[in-house]
Formats: sequence, structure tokens, C-alpha cells
Amino acid sequence: MATANETAIFFRNDDVRNSLANSLIKLTELFIQHQIPILLAVEPANITSEVAGWLLNQKQKHPGIISIAQHGYNHNLQNPGMKMEFGGSRGYEEQYQDISRGKDLMNNYFGDSWSPVFTFPYGSYNSASLQAVSDCGYKILSTKIKYTPKNRIKNFLGKALKKNFIFGKKVNYHPDFRNNYKFREISVSVNLIKKYTGYDSADHYSF
Repeated sequence: MATANETAIFFRNDDVRNSLANSLIKLTELFIQHQIPILLAVEPANITSEVAGWLLNQKQKHPGIISIAQHGYNHNLQNPGMKMEFGGSRGYEEQYQDISRGKDLMNNYFGDSWSPVFTFPYGSYNSASLQAVSDCGYKILSTKIKYTPKNRIKNFLGKALKKNFIFGKKVNYHPDFRNNYKFREISVSVNLIKKYTGYDSADHYSF
């Protein structure tokens, strides 16, 4: 963690799944070339042995650069139009089962070479989702945070009141622990995706 006088920046690449795509290889190689750490978030139900083997190889060769984490369970593959795998009206038990099954797959594919970090597809969750992540033993939850004046006020009030939601909006605790949960929240503030256009496609911001 950075001290009060330091700024820490981290990069996260979600949606690592069944294809050893050229974009995944080139992006990873770019970070390795410049010696900048990157967290690669894997969809455990969708990843193939080929992609997992490649990730493990990169991790073994560049342990200080490559980190591997869990990105949901199957990224809502059965309902891609909903743009939501967790949260909504889903209860604790079914979300716990999905997250736990994903964790088992991560262990099978990566052993002790992955980090106990969880990211929600599309950033969607409810209180039951948070409890399931905590009960499954993750140490870090990585979601998203905005620094607009309105969001700063919302997060300040929410944290002061120890709430997960306030005014119907998610409260972000970055970079602290949430009350009664076992994980620290370390979230992203910049997203290259402007708008999702499908399960495997999106419009991106220009430079």
C-alpha cells in the first residue's frame, strides 16, 4: 500500500477466458516489456487449459509482473443481455455456490499461483454478493470507483454510516475494509470501455 505521500496505480485486465487472443498476448507482453505489474482477471468457468497454461507460464517467468485473479464465475454466459452476473434479485446461497465453484476451478487450474482477489463482471452486486465473497475467503474485492463530487459525498456518508448502499447507490470503501467483511476493497477509477455492445464486444474511449 502507498503511504500518505505516495500514489499507487494498478492495472486490471478482465474477461480472460477461452481464447488465447492476440490482444491478450500483446497487452501482457507490453506490461512485461515495461516492467509494470498487471492483474489478469479470469472467468473460471470459461477459461480453457490452453489459456490457463499460458497464464501460468507467464506468471512463473514474471512473478513480480503477472498476477491472476477471479472474475465472477461464467460472466453470465447464459444471459449475456442482462449485463449482470451477480447482484439484482439473486440471493446469498446461489451466489455463494457460483463464487465457490469458481474458486474451486481457479485452484484446479492455477494451484497457489493465483491471488485471492475477486472482481464482479459488470461491477454488479448486492449485499448478499458481498457476504458470499467474504465467506469464500477472498482478501481483496476489486470493483470500480468514481471521484466526482457527488460520488465523493456518497462514499463519505456511506462509510461514516457503515452502509453498503446509500440513496440506492453502491458505497465504495476503497482502499479500506468494509465493516463486518474480511476483504479490503481496491478498485479501479478508469475504464477503457465506454459501452458494452455484446457479451464479447464493446465501444472504447479514444485516447
